[in-house]
Amino acid sequence: MLYNDLRGWMEKVDEFGELKRVEGIDWKYEMGAVTEVYARNPPYSAILFDKIKDYPAGHRVLVGVHHQSLRRQCLTTHLPLNYDRMQFIQAWRKRLNNPQFISPRVVNSGPVMENVYEGKDIDLFSLPVPHWHEEDGGRYIGTAHIVITRDMDEGWVNLGCYRVMVHDKDTLALYISPGKQGRIIRQKYFDQGRPCPVAISFGDDPLLLTAAANSLPWGKSEYDYAGGIRGEAIDVILGKHTGLPVPALFRNYHRGRMLARSAETRRALRRMDRLLCERRAYRTDCEGKAHDAPRQPDPDRRALFPSSGRLRR
Repeated sequence: MLYNDLRGWMEKVDEFGELKRVEGIDWKYEMGAVTEVYARNPPYSAILFDKIKDYPAGHRVLVGVHHQSLRRQCLTTHLPLNYDRMQFIQAWRKRLNNPQFISPRVVNSGPVMENVYEGKDIDLFSLPVPHWHEEDGGRYIGTAHIVITRDMDEGWVNLGCYRVMVHDKDTLALYISPGKQGRIIRQKYFDQGRPCPVAISFGDDPLLLTAAANSLPWGKSEYDYAGGIRGEAIDVILGKHTGLPVPALFRNYHRGRMLARSAETRRALRRMDRLLCERRAYRTDCEGKAHDAPRQPDPDRRALFPSSGRLRR
């Protein structure tokens, strides 16, 4: 195993010279523009934004996790860093033909529980969520993350990567495309007139994002798939309110319930599906404020450059 969590991943990337730091950027539009410039030009570095406008140092955003970098792909998927393109393809061919699955390991505590905010203490705008493009409907916090749901009939856990936007200080909007497993799971709850429990994790191990972004057969959990690639079980904590397994080593996640669309949400969110996080059942666990941790602060989230919109020239 080459690394254990996002902090370890960044340390490795920094060691082989593919992590660039950018300070003093504006979270509105500038972050998206800089991300696109880096994504289109060698060496396609990962970028760590710090000292973001309106936010204290230590509230950081990491983008461009993979950006055409074979070495970072090898690191994320626990392959030798000196593999060339053909060796990488052959290794993955073997994995795809003979996938391994290792179930997650439930633990009682972890870094994800170090800082807990509930009720009136929840403020999503305390995090430097980017407004990527001029024509975006709002600030997207979820562009490279995992959305965790459980099938109500069979009990298996699904991980997906679906667009998430901040609506107000304690409400997120969650859009899941038709046909996705997360949407099928959610619809089962809606058909019974019930809200769907959900957990959304930001600042993840890039391996879990890779697993969540792939399509596995129905009933196969991405937790098990990522554990097989890693060669070791993923540590998870069962959420107090939702019962969903949340990665124990992550630094920032949100729990709540998905509710069906209403006329209000169609107007406000441009027909996006809405995630209402009720205060009695919503919790934000995060780390990254300099005064909260004596260690080097972690990024509040990791965000790949969204596919919608273009850079205005």
